[in-house]
Amino acid sequence: MPGRLLGVHVESVPLLLIAALVAGYNTIFLISARTTGTAKLAANAQIALDLAALTAVLHFSGGITNPFYLYYGFHIVIASILLSARETFFQAALAILLFAAMAAAEMAGIVPHVPVRGVFDAAAFADFSYLVSVVLALASALIIAAAIATSIVAHLRAREAEILRLKDSLQKRTYELEAAYEQLRQVDVAKSEYILKTSHELRAPLATVETLLTVAREGFLGELPEKCRDLLERACFRINALQTMVSSLLILSRARERISAKEPILVDVRREVANMIPGFSAQAARKGIHLAYSLPEEMPGFYGDPEALAQFLHNLVSNAIRYTEPNGTVLASVEVHDAALHLVVSDTGIGIEHQDMDRIFEEFYRTERAREMVKDGSGLGLAIVKALVDAHGGSIRVDSEPGRGTTFSVTLPFRTVEKQGQDRATTSQSAEAPDRRNYGLATEQTGE
Repeated sequence: MPGRLLGVHVESVPLLLIAALVAGYNTIFLISARTTGTAKLAANAQIALDLAALTAVLHFSGGITNPFYLYYGFHIVIASILLSARETFFQAALAILLFAAMAAAEMAGIVPHVPVRGVFDAAAFADFSYLVSVVLALASALIIAAAIATSIVAHLRAREAEILRLKDSLQKRTYELEAAYEQLRQVDVAKSEYILKTSHELRAPLATVETLLTVAREGFLGELPEKCRDLLERACFRINALQTMVSSLLILSRARERISAKEPILVDVRREVANMIPGFSAQAARKGIHLAYSLPEEMPGFYGDPEALAQFLHNLVSNAIRYTEPNGTVLASVEVHDAALHLVVSDTGIGIEHQDMDRIFEEFYRTERAREMVKDGSGLGLAIVKALVDAHGGSIRVDSEPGRGTTFSVTLPFRTVEKQGQDRATTSQSAEAPDRRNYGLATEQTGE
């Protein structure tokens, strides 16, 4: 029964039947693949039936004179993606065979040729030379398409398999690294607990020894010869240094256990800095060092641990003064930008050699220049700074040039803490009346 499609006379009934058949078997294959899991077998059968259906459509719409035989190529590309290379070439051979058989059957009169009037050359199907040239063109195109497509797909599949192998290897390495990290963490925790317990146990006997030495030194047990007094003075000095180191170890252990980074509270950093820096005036004045600080007019409230904040600022400023030569300069500044608090302590001191930069935050490490300038020092001050900054989720950067000074830049991200009746209002309280709290360790305990 002839019909019209886009103004062209075609045999509409066979085409409609073929379309219904294609929709039907595609539905069956879809259901079968989901229920039985035979996706590859279904893909082979489905592509073969699609090729047969395309051949039937071509037959009822002009046969070999219909240029839409190029659509065979789409099925071959799909086959190369879904199937193996051998199966793809099998489908290409099937397409060539179906098309050649249809063209030969029409030319020989085995099946009637169905022309599309007014569009294609109605007599071309009976021209043997035309038939051969079209079949050869289609055959070469399909074979080349199959070769190119299967090569590309094979390469992609190999890369995919390599990526999967690398993924499995990476996942295995990740598990191994996580296990190793957990072991290191447990060792570090055990070490910190040991240091914490040992430091606690040492504090009481050291305090007792210091008291006894002081009693003897001050002459409460009777007059002492000058040589004995001198020995007691040196013993007291060493005991004080040892007590300072024990205190430093306690602070370091607590910082690494995140004790210092406990439930954060609102800190007025501007006030804290303005209260603390003047406490170093006497120490700076004794060396003729110019000590100054710079603060913004206003700044947001910062949630953190005020004791930890004061501790690492104290250590940085104290170090800057200790390792700056007379008539030098030490400057502390606070800035707020990029959603972070930036604390900078710079000096014009002895600086740090390049080879020492990677080790200055290690426990008990002091540079050679630092030991030459200041004999005493625990080498724990910067380790404490690093631990406290880490506990706040921050970072610290060091810029230094030997003989020209050092700059420590601490960056602390702002953290929001939901507290009833509290918000992150701007705090710009006056600092005219600094308090007199103890900001941590004595200056003798800090050191690079």
